[in-house]
Amino acid sequence: MCYGVKMYFTVVFTIVISFIEIHTQHPSKALILANSHKPYLYFDYVSDDNILQNPHIIAMAVFKEEINTTGWSSLTVSTSSDFPDYLQAYWAGFLETNLTFSLTASQWANTVRDMCPLPLSKDCQALRKYLSENMAYMLNEAYKNDKHSSFWYHVALQLWQLKGMSDAFDKRFIKRADLLNRNYLDELVDNVMGIYLLQLNGDLGDLVSALSLPTLKEGCNQNGHPFIASSSCSALIKVV
Repeated sequence: MCYGVKMYFTVVFTIVISFIEIHTQHPSKALILANSHKPYLYFDYVSDDNILQNPHIIAMAVFKEEINTTGWSSLTVSTSSDFPDYLQAYWAGFLETNLTFSLTASQWANTVRDMCPLPLSKDCQALRKYLSENMAYMLNEAYKNDKHSSFWYHVALQLWQLKGMSDAFDKRFIKRADLLNRNYLDELVDNVMGIYLLQLNGDLGDLVSALSLPTLKEGCNQNGHPFIASSSCSALIKVV
């Protein structure tokens, strides 16, 4: 059983994907621009309100932080259909995490950050092995089937979005489109213990039970908060 101060943040993200340094101190609006300089397509990150009509915008995000007044925050992300879907997905994920970085980092610190410190325990090694193998399976199936399966095509887009989120969380910015390739996406296999754990938060309880990992199921962070959240969830915020 865990004892201590429990810390919660209530955040609602309104995400609109119309299929349109890096982290500044308190950004509320940001863009990704694309410019063609042969042989590559180059990307730029901009947080200047004066160029919102720029025709080369791949993705744009607007974040309203009102937790201290209303208890909620909102994020709107738009992408341009002038660009390939995988680039839209990647940069949508990047801007999502970039603009909400302080909240994302707080959620990370309050939940899973201390769950698997280095060197990894036996249970953490088992969890990483399972997640890496599952990630490799998803990537391989997406590569094989995305051309003729709508399901796997959208799985691939979700993985590109996850990669964008991961890069923003790690403060990485990719300048050239040719670098966003299959080999780069495959890095997700070796990075399953990062922000991916936050994406799995609602499923970690079932996973650690199925894998028989008692130290993770019963462990707590430095604030006395359980690593594994309760599986109960209201209909209002349950991820579908």
